[in-house]
Amino acid sequence: MVFNNGVWDDEMIQDMAKTRMTLWIKGKYDLTNYSVEDFKRCLDGIRKPRQ
Repeated sequence: MVFNNGVWDDEMIQDMAKTRMTLWIKGKYDLTNYSVEDFKRCLDGIRKPRQ
């Protein structure tokens, strides 16, 4: 993206992070019963802790 003068938006970065985390978790724990989209929907419910 940087070398092609691409623009990153917050939503794109969050989606990429969720996808990569989901793929890592699925591979590490062999969770074949759930799709990447199932995991990402669950991650959408996680909120930043209040300070």
